[in-house]
Amino acid sequence: MTIDLTQFHDAFYEESFEAIGQMEEALLRLDAGTPDLELINTIFRVAHSIKGGAATFGFGEIASFTHTLETLLDELRGQRMKVTAALSDLLLRSVDVMREMLRAQQVRQPVDAQRVADLQFDLEVVVAQKGNGAAAAAAAPPAPAPAPAPAPAASARPTRVRRCTRRAPNPVDCRSDRAVSVATAAAAGRAASASSR
Repeated sequence: MTIDLTQFHDAFYEESFEAIGQMEEALLRLDAGTPDLELINTIFRVAHSIKGGAATFGFGEIASFTHTLETLLDELRGQRMKVTAALSDLLLRSVDVMREMLRAQQVRQPVDAQRVADLQFDLEVVVAQKGNGAAAAAAAPPAPAPAPAPAPAASARPTRVRRCTRRAPNPVDCRSDRAVSVATAAAAGRAASASSR
């Protein structure tokens, strides 16, 4: 006997939107430098609940994005990263994207996949660098697109575009608008820190 999970979708959406509101309120009260750990735990629990519900209902894109956010929040919760103004902004943008993703899923409309992928990549960079200047780099506007490469010879193999993951030894954002590796983002963060001294 299989259970039709669609009967629970409305409850999931209602609870998720309410929880995202609580998450946003907690983020707005979060102080940079000396955050209240209970606020961080509240924010983490919301992300964890939405991720679990999304995965249960087969909403893979929401589950994936929220998992990345949850990973960053776990770093904050474990005090392996510090809350900064740039990181708070990144977290607030994540709330907006989660809300958009849920709305799109609810009405069965596409979401701005590029916006989701860009922000998810920014979250991954911050986690990979444990906040060492990466939050500032992630919050910065995208780098300009590189100059187009010369056209390949007819016999050359076509280039494949792949989705980058944290499991890769050196995740590289493969989107054409932001060809930035985690190492490059870290170097940019260190350079920015050095120039501001």
